[in-house]
Formats: sequence, structure tokens, C-alpha cells
Amino acid sequence: MIKKDRCGRCGKTFANPKALQNHKKANHKSEYWLLRIIPIIIIITIVYFGITQINTQVENDPTVMINQNKAPDFTLPIINENGLSQETFNLHSNTGKIVLLEFMVSWCGHCENMVEPIRDLYNEYNNEVVIVSIAGAYNSSEDKTSEFIREHNATWTHVFDVNEEAFQHYEIESTPTFIIINHKGEIFSRTTGEQSTEMLKKYLDDAIDQASNE
Repeated sequence: MIKKDRCGRCGKTFANPKALQNHKKANHKSEYWLLRIIPIIIIITIVYFGITQINTQVENDPTVMINQNKAPDFTLPIINENGLSQETFNLHSNTGKIVLLEFMVSWCGHCENMVEPIRDLYNEYNNEVVIVSIAGAYNSSEDKTSEFIREHNATWTHVFDVNEEAFQHYEIESTPTFIIINHKGEIFSRTTGEQSTEMLKKYLDDAIDQASNE
């Protein structure tokens, strides 16, 4: 007995699967294409939600712990409300201390929003943590940076990175970016975007605890 292939839609029988496929393609087009499109839709959906999940995890946890990576050294001129001073700041001369670096630019609205949280940190940790804002020169200038410092009464240390030296060494792609350097001169944590005072305090406290336990 010859086995024949039957169309589940109309009941017609065919001598082989190829003939049945051609029949469905010609007479039952919607069902034919639907059966082929559904697997593609499923695959696209899985890939989309997989990528979305990854992005969500990154956004919810912007901190990247990178202990034991030596922090690149730099020496930059200190800038204040009156412009560039004759003093410089050298990172490695502060080895043995906890250092908080804020990478910012004068026109950055998010950096402006971080003035008060950093001021709070400066007032609370002034004797334990060296806080330095590194102002970039991209679309900015010494005058604009001084104006920013003056308008916001930002009294902690600011340096002006005229050649984007520190920005390049630390691969800064957006501002503000916060990098905490531990007492051994190693990068302890890195966060990008606006942060709450409480979140930055947590990272600083962790770095201080590490120093206390060694």
C-alpha cells in the first residue's frame, strides 16, 4: 500500500511531501506562510528580550568593580573661580589615601546636578577622602570652568584637563563619571551618570573599610 500525504486543511492526498507542499503554497497561502513566519518571530522575540535583559542589568548596576588595576597617574593644573592657579595636582602623590575623581565638563547638566551631592561628600569626608573634579576641555574652556566653579561655589579641588589627558587614560566616554581609587593607588570602583549621595557614600565607606582591614 502506497503511503500518501494528506492535506490537513482540505483532505486531499498527494503522492509525496513535495506535492503536498506545493498544494499548500498554492491553495492555502495564509497557513503556509504563517507556519514559516511564526518560528522567525519566536527567534526575534527571544533575541530581543535577551538583549533587553542585558541592558537592564547594566543600567541597574552601573558600578564596575575593577580592583587591583593600577590607577594611571596624571598631573594637572588646579583651577578655581579665578582661573588657572600656579598649583598642580598629582594623583600618585596621594597614594595611601582614598581618592574620589569626578570627570565632568562645565556645560554638563548632569554634572551640575551632582554639585550638591559632592559638596555633601566633601563636608563629611574631607579628612578621609581626597575629592577632585577633573574638568574636561571638550566644548569648554578655562573661563567656562571657572565660571561653573564660581556660580556653584564648588570649593573642593578642581583641575583642568586641557589636553584630555586624564580623560583618555581613564577612557571616559560620558560625564559625570566617578572613579574611586583605594589607598594602594588601585581603581576600586567606577560609576557613570548621576549618583545619589548615599550610593557614593557606600562606595567610599567600602574603600575606607578595605584600607582599615589591611
